This record gives sequence, C-alpha cells and structure tokens, in this order.
Amino acid sequence: MVLASAGGGVTAVLFDILIVLVAAKVAAEVAERIGVPAVAAEIVAGILIGTSVLHLVKGNEVLAVLGEIGVILLLLEVGMEMDLRELLLQGEFRPGERIREIPLAARLQVSRTPLRLVLGRLEEEGLLVARATGGFVAAEFTLRDIRDGIELRGALEGTAAKLAAERVNAPEDLAEIRECVERIDRLIQRWSSGTDSLAKYIDLNATFHDLLVNLAQSPILR
Repeated sequence: MVLASAGGGVTAVLFDILIVLVAAKVAAEVAERIGVPAVAAEIVAGILIGTSVLHLVKGNEVLAVLGEIGVILLLLEVGMEMDLRELLLQGEFRPGERIREIPLAARLQVSRTPLRLVLGRLEEEGLLVARATGGFVAAEFTLRDIRDGIELRGALEGTAAKLAAERVNAPEDLAEIRECVERIDRLIQRWSSGTDSLAKYIDLNATFHDLLVNLAQSPILR
C-alpha cells in the first residue's frame, strides 16, 4: 500500500504529497509562461511525479490515465463553452459589458485557465470583443448586423430545404418535422396573451429549423 511504502509514517507521506503539489505548481507557472493551459500542466506533473513518489499508478498505466484525464478535461471544456455561449445568446450580459473572469469562473464552477481559452474562442465567433487593456466585453450587434444575420440564415436554410428535397427518400423521414409544424399550427390557433405562448413558439420554431437542417443530411451546412 502507498502509506506503508512511504516508510516514515504520516510525516513522510505528507512530505511526499508536498513534493507532488510543489511540482504541479511549478509546472503550472512554466505552462503559463509558454502559453500552455496551467490546469493541464498541473495534472500531468501531478500524475508523472505521483507515479514515482506515491506509487499510485504503475508505470505502464500512466499514458492510459493521462488519456482518460485528457478526455475528461476536453468534455468539461466543451460543456463550459456551451454554457457560456448560451448565457451570451440569452442576453445575460449587456452589450459592451465587461466579462469578469473571477465571478464568471465561480458561476460556471471552473478554474480561470480553461475559462480564458473558452473566452478566446467565443471572441473568434464574434460573441465577445477583446479589450485593448485586456479581458473581454460582450459584443454589441447593430440592426444592420441583425438584418444581415437574418439574410444569411435565410440563404442557408433555403439551401437546407433544397438539399432535403433532393435527399429525403422515405415519407416517414418527414414525420417528425410534420408533427412539429402541426404543433406550431395548434399553438397559433390557441394563442394567448402574455409570454407563455411566445416562449413555446420560440422553442418549436428552433426545433423546426433544426429538423430542417437534419433532413439536408449535410454536416458542412450544419
């Protein structure tokens, strides 16, 4: 067992753990200087040093463990990116509002290093704008931007409808989108005041457009 092999009781074990923590901290600082995510460097250093110091992982298992952790980190990062994109699209941040990393990291329950990577990607998408003094602000869209977006979406979805018409072979492939259209028709016929009907319409409308793109069978278009 690990504790037995430490050979010095609790003090020796704590010293071994301290070595691992110091190595991870040093690796994180070096990673920050060369532009590598610090959290990844901390984990890699912790595993590699921990293998020899604590004997928690056998030598031939290190690569497998690193691979599994890499997949977990990737999934966490993708999930964080989706959550943050959703917050931006829902208007959680006002146009031009500064994105403060510390409270946002706490809100998403993530560390700041992977958060910075996600913020950079969202800037590339046009949802954020980099500040000259550092950091990011929520992008501001003009009426012209909105009109252009609607025009582009119309062109793309027109292409999606054309491809769907050419590629759908069986009538049953249209069952789901027909059901969606029927639900929209029923909702319009029973439209009520307030925001409830509008919220339902927005959801059904999004579903319809997703189904249309799926019927186009074009990963490029999606």
